[in-house]
Amino acid sequence: MIFNELEQRLSAVPRWVVLRTIQKQSVAEHCFNVERIATRIAEEWFGITKPKLLYDISQYALHHDDEEAITGDIPGPTKRKRFNGNTGEPAPDFDGTYKIVKLADHMEAVWFLAMERAMGNRYVNIHYDNIVADAMNFCESNFGDEVQVNMREWLIETTHLRSESYD
Repeated sequence: MIFNELEQRLSAVPRWVVLRTIQKQSVAEHCFNVERIATRIAEEWFGITKPKLLYDISQYALHHDDEEAITGDIPGPTKRKRFNGNTGEPAPDFDGTYKIVKLADHMEAVWFLAMERAMGNRYVNIHYDNIVADAMNFCESNFGDEVQVNMREWLIETTHLRSESYD
């Protein structure tokens, strides 16, 4: 068997279960998007070129929400409260794999909600603002000035994309 039962479930488990969205997204799609963002920023923002580190980042990103095949999508605030600040992720390691993937996870949520707003979904406005703030706070707490500048520029581009879509 190529896929086990839990792996198959990830494509059927919906994300954003507590938020009315126009687009539908599965946990598997989310993990794929996080992997793409994480490997891109690892190379472009962090200058990582070692294949082993890029592979580790890729694999961690692809599997960072595997437990949701059993639990379903757990909204971030509930996940933090339930686990008392420990969401089951490993402690940050030497190469920063966890932190890079966590930043990419925030970025993917921002992007998804920006697209929702671009399609006219006003239900996501408060969530969008909160996720942008969480993403920037995480970035400021864990990375230096250069990454923070990159993040701010990316957020401006994302906001610009959204505002252009309304015209």
